[in-house]
Amino acid sequence: MCLCSFVAYFGAIALKYVTQTLTLNYYVGFVGSNPYALGLYFGSLTVVFEVLGAYLVARYATSRGKLFLNDAMPYGLGLSLWENGLLTSLLVLINYISYYALLSSPSTHDKVYALLIAHYPELFLPPVQALPLVGVAVVECRP
Repeated sequence: MCLCSFVAYFGAIALKYVTQTLTLNYYVGFVGSNPYALGLYFGSLTVVFEVLGAYLVARYATSRGKLFLNDAMPYGLGLSLWENGLLTSLLVLINYISYYALLSSPSTHDKVYALLIAHYPELFLPPVQALPLVGVAVVECRP
């Protein structure tokens, strides 16, 4: 079941990447920088590859006796795990590790600290104020 959600999610990401690589420049040349047209383009790719792809993988696994009705919730949770728990969180973790590595270096910490405090003051909030922001980010209700 975890393997099914992995295949569905990362297969969709790979297909979206290939499709965007092949078509995005042509599409932008046709519609310009119209944000509505670009939103339709990216949204359509998400629907086709992520949503339809997840359905097709689930249907295939079900027809092979690898996925059952009681696996529906874990399958859906697995899809969100790969996106939110791994892909998004891993990139954020790398970003924060970079910040802290730069801040701990005596040669760069003053400059980096000044930039971060000016542009990302939420990085320096006390835990009581930061936890609600983390909770909101986890459920993707970012303001």
